[in-house]
Parts: sequence; structure tokens; C-alpha cells
Amino acid sequence: MKNRVVTNKLGICVIGSGRAGMIHARNFARRVTRARLVALTDPHAPTLEQSRAELEVGTGYADYRQALADPAVDAVVVVTPTSLHREVVLAAAKAGKHVLCEKPMAMDVRECDDMIGACDRAKVKLQLAFMRRYDESFRAAKERVDAGEIGAGHTVTALYEVKLYPEAHGRIATVNMRWEDPDTHQVTEISKDFDTSDLAYDFRETDPYFQRAVVVAEYAEILKDSYWAEESSMDDVYDQAQRLSDEFHRDEVMDEFVELIRQARRLRD
Repeated sequence: MKNRVVTNKLGICVIGSGRAGMIHARNFARRVTRARLVALTDPHAPTLEQSRAELEVGTGYADYRQALADPAVDAVVVVTPTSLHREVVLAAAKAGKHVLCEKPMAMDVRECDDMIGACDRAKVKLQLAFMRRYDESFRAAKERVDAGEIGAGHTVTALYEVKLYPEAHGRIATVNMRWEDPDTHQVTEISKDFDTSDLAYDFRETDPYFQRAVVVAEYAEILKDSYWAEESSMDDVYDQAQRLSDEFHRDEVMDEFVELIRQARRLRD
């Protein structure tokens, strides 16, 4: 029988080593004092090896089922495509592993019920990564809306980074949207597929309003010292904003944003 090091720290395996998975992995490796990152999984070998090397994790699996059989793993973080959440969570519950599952939970309510039922029967914990539910800034904004200080929203921009493998082709995502008109209360739903042929491979070729939304988001992430901005800087954002200001000739909002970044750079120097 092999000797095993006894520890009171929870052994964590992150299933899915892409960008979102690495956010969880870095946290467990460096910031969660009562847990230890013991393994990573990813079916894409280069991604797995790069992630293991960065975090100095000795154990990596191409198949998540191998990780579930590892006695050093007490709990898993599921950061796979949503269509695989049910499969992975049910297998983890059967293996007696606690689960932190990324949002969205699953493809439909039936799958969610299956996941909850499996974890209940196995007496393991199932937690969902709805990290903004109690975020102070979100709660403050909701309170201001409820108080009538801020009118009903009319424009919402959601930014998601999708990292494709070099050989990727075909449909890459389906976006579903549902909203209610604040005046008529009419509810509208749309669903649209996105294909690799729809992508612009040069950021400067995209719509200027999209570029501005990205730069504003990057600026906010830098101010928060976010993981999402680790490879960027205030100088990068300023250069992009200056370039975009030519696209938005005499646009007060754009000019104000450029000036805001200029002041932020000065305060950080």
C-alpha cells in the first residue's frame, strides 16, 4: 500500500484548463488557504501542459474520469462547455467528489434537476459559480434602479472572450437573448448561431462601437487589478482609446473617456 500524505486541505481538480478554468486554478493554487490544487484536466494536450507548467501541478489528465478515480481529489471545479456539465457532475457525484460548477448550470431545467438529485443522493455538495449574485456594486446598481434614480436599461453590451483551437471551424456558439420593452412590456426573444466565418481576425476590423466597448471593459478590469487584464496596461488602453477617438469625431463621450484614462495614468505614475 502506497503511503499518502495526510492533510486537512481539500484536494481540488479543475476540469477544463481554458481561460475560465485557469482563473479558478490560480485561485486554488495561490489564494485559498484551506485547499490545494492537486490536478488539472483538459482533452487538448498543449493547453493541459501549458497550464500544468504555469501552476507547477504534477498531475494532469486528458480524461476527467481519470481525475475522478484519483484518491487525492476531494472536489472538482467543472469548467467545461455547458453541454457537458450534466455528464461531468453526475460522474463526480457517483465518485463521491464535491462539485463547484461554472455557470450556466446546464442546458435546461431537467438537466439541472438531474445534477441536484445526483449530488443529494451521493451526499456531496453542489455549488454554482454565480459570483456576482452578492456583488456590492451590482446590488448598489439594483437599489438605484428600484429607487427610480436610474431609468430602465435600453442598451446592454455583454463581452465574452472565446478562445478557439487553430483547427476550429463551423458553429462556435448560439446566443439566446430575451428582454422586455420598458414601455410596452412586450417580451422579445431571439436566438442566433455564430460560425467561425462570422469572426473578424483583426480587432481593428470590427465595428468601432464594439471596439470602444472592449476598451472600456479592459479599462475597468485594469482598475480592479483583474485576471482578465493581466496582459494589458493603462498605456495600452490609452493608445487604443486615442486611436478610436479619430473614429468618433467630436464625440463628447469618447473625448471624456480618453481624458478619464489620461488622468488615471497620471494618478498611477
